[in-house]
Amino acid sequence: MIIYKFEHEGNVYIGSTKNYKTRCFAHNQHKKQPRHNKTKFYQYCLEHNIYDIRPYCKIVEEVDDVYDKIFLKNLEQDYLDEIKPNLNMVRAIRRKKNKI
Repeated sequence: MIIYKFEHEGNVYIGSTKNYKTRCFAHNQHKKQPRHNKTKFYQYCLEHNIYDIRPYCKIVEEVDDVYDKIFLKNLEQDYLDEIKPNLNMVRAIRRKKNKI
């Protein structure tokens, strides 16, 4: 399980994946599809002529030997809460608020 960060000129996107190479390929393909290129991330890449995101991405955390989608989404949300990236549009996971 991998948490990755795209960063270009101070603009940041946080994502998570089970397979980093496949996810980067999918991001590059999605920019070409009208239904995907409405997101902030893909619009940003298109406006800045970024056709391959790999040079701007880095793995920020890798957890081996475990694949639990809920765990991965919670970990991604921790990074979203900490870094506050401007290119993500939605939360990774909805968390219940503790009521006191």
